Amino acid sequence: MSDEELRKLIEIYKQTKNSVEARTRIHCVILWGKGYEWETIKDVLMISDGMIQEVIEKYKIFGADVLIENHYEGHNNKMTKEEEKAVIAFVRTHFVSNTRVVINWIKGHFGKVYTEQGMQEFLNTHGFVYKKPKGVPGKHPSVEVQKVIINELTARIEECSGDEEKQIFFVDGSGFDHNVKIGYGWIEKGKEQFIKTNTDREKINVNGAYNPVNQKVICIEHEERVFQ
Repeated sequence: MSDEELRKLIEIYKQTKNSVEARTRIHCVILWGKGYEWETIKDVLMISDGMIQEVIEKYKIFGADVLIENHYEGHNNKMTKEEEKAVIAFVRTHFVSNTRVVINWIKGHFGKVYTEQGMQEFLNTHGFVYKKPKGVPGKHPSVEVQKVIINELTARIEECSGDEEKQIFFVDGSGFDHNVKIGYGWIEKGKEQFIKTNTDREKINVNGAYNPVNQKVICIEHEERVFQ
């Protein structure tokens, strides 16, 4: 990208004040034009690979004007209220990892095409946010089974509370890697920055036991594997 093109984009960016989405698209092309890698652009603007590709390809074809257009309603026409309700229900009942999933679903069911930016705005407007889901056990027991277990444990705890010769412990173990977790950071363009890591692959294994009656905790650490 030439210096003149960059200068024009920067000027448009400064003049565009009423649309955060348009400023994001312009900023994306500016960073790309300056030679930044996609991973850096994603990290700085918090956008997807798909959006970066879409914005850059449209800029190459249509120029800077396309960056300030409003794509909220897609290329065809806006969805009806009933269609919007159907989309909201789909997102609520399915895990949607990216906007492309919803875009394809809308195209297949209603024949209407949305851009990734337009779909992101639609989802934000209707109360959806992009965040990491919470994991739960894949085979957790039913509520009825959990109640039975709680009743049994409560009875055992009460039994041990009245007898000093009986003790009850909850036991669990975990393993910890002693190493550096490398994340993103600001590094001079064209340069590499190196962070030393631990060459030792051994883990620290910790076994713990907790007595709910007297609040006693027992903790054992091992550098070797613990099987029992």
